[in-house]
Amino acid sequence: MSGKAIIWDFDGTLVLHKGLWSGTMIAALDMLISDHNINIECLKPYLHTGFPWHEPEKAHMELSDPDAWWNRMEAYFRTVFEKIGFDDKTATALAKKTHEIYVDEKRYKIFPNTIETLRRLKKAGWQNVILSNHVPELPDIVNKLGFSAVIEECFTSALIGYEKPNIMAFRYVLDYLRHPNVCIMVGDSVTVDIKGADNAGIIPILLNTIPPDGTLNYCKTIDEIEKKIESLMMQGS
Repeated sequence: MSGKAIIWDFDGTLVLHKGLWSGTMIAALDMLISDHNINIECLKPYLHTGFPWHEPEKAHMELSDPDAWWNRMEAYFRTVFEKIGFDDKTATALAKKTHEIYVDEKRYKIFPNTIETLRRLKKAGWQNVILSNHVPELPDIVNKLGFSAVIEECFTSALIGYEKPNIMAFRYVLDYLRHPNVCIMVGDSVTVDIKGADNAGIIPILLNTIPPDGTLNYCKTIDEIEKKIESLMMQGS
């Protein structure tokens, strides 16, 4: 066991995704149905369930193949589109279009100074990896966005079969990292990233999300990460 590593969340931490799932479904409607009157509020009640990460306490090994994962999710999107009034054929086309749009890297915007910060951390000896509750295509999206020079490996729940905050998701990555002496998790979700990492014995840092109290390690933007990490290392020395 040696070395030091940072596990990064993706959406909301390194990048902003335009609209997330509800926004992507609206984009599919805009592309295929010229006169629809559906808005995001119409979709939101149906998006609190149906995704593997809504049941993170369970392993989803049966979905750890891209085709299996998308077969399940397209079926769910089809059901949602049917519930809001579309026939089966139209709902099926909208579900497939949702898939197509979501994996388009142009939907993602990298937060300012992110690549530069990761580059400096890598130069300082930190292994940077991504762990995200995401689609099977995430590694390809990450590469297309230009992270390949600063991110060593990308782990998506759709391929490893576990979703954060399940401790097995973190252990999967720790095994890859060979259990470094120092491991930090940076993410924007208190429940999924921060509490999940803490339960796995990983030092958590909350980024881009205002903390509910003053007990959490917190950075408002990625520009503050390096000083926060330095401070944490000094506290631990």
